[in-house]
Amino acid sequence: MTTTTPPPLHSRVILVTGASKGIGRATATALAAAGARVALVARDAAALAALAGDIGPDALAIPADVGDAAACEAMAKAVVDRWGRIDGCVCSAGVGHWGMVHELMPDHWAETMRINVDGVFHTVRAVLPAMLEQASGHIVTVSSVYGRKGSPGFAAYCASKYAVVGFSESLALEVKPRGVKVTVVEPGTVDTGFRAGMTNRPITGLLAHPEKMLTPEDVASAIIWALSSSPTAVPDEIRLDTARW
Repeated sequence: MTTTTPPPLHSRVILVTGASKGIGRATATALAAAGARVALVARDAAALAALAGDIGPDALAIPADVGDAAACEAMAKAVVDRWGRIDGCVCSAGVGHWGMVHELMPDHWAETMRINVDGVFHTVRAVLPAMLEQASGHIVTVSSVYGRKGSPGFAAYCASKYAVVGFSESLALEVKPRGVKVTVVEPGTVDTGFRAGMTNRPITGLLAHPEKMLTPEDVASAIIWALSSSPTAVPDEIRLDTARW
């Protein structure tokens, strides 16, 4: 199949899930600063509206739950209806629950899988038809260093991020011949509000020293770099660790 050269970043249409906070918000803000048109997706409608207002007319706020397949289909349609195409998708929505396996609540396990795994699948499945029709596009999934190694008390999160890595690597093999790139980004500990709801998690190591963690902007810069890569190059995996010890 003949592939097409994607437009420059400053004129691309890029959808970002988890855009209301953390890595998603930092990525959406950086993309908008680079001139991209950004579709902002998250469950927090008020936070999305505020961010879209800050960005301006090149932002589209779409309140949606990525764990809902129909909602993801509707969000992809809204982007195509608005701009006629989807050039990129950053899957950064995620949740985490801490707990030893014998103590972990089943509903916490289920929510982790629904958002972190099903959410990536539903989002990618929704945006792919537009990219395949264009014969160009770039999908970035946000996994974690814990998608390559286990951690006690973090089994649900690790399992979900291992799944994202496997999904991304398989997806890349499917869509590369049709002009679509796939990059999986695996950051270490990032200073976001992500851990605030993890009751009973010990505050050890980097968690006791937020200034030593990666920032959301660190991860966003890696995502921007990947999306800005040459049409002839595919950055298939980016692993980030903190330089501050």
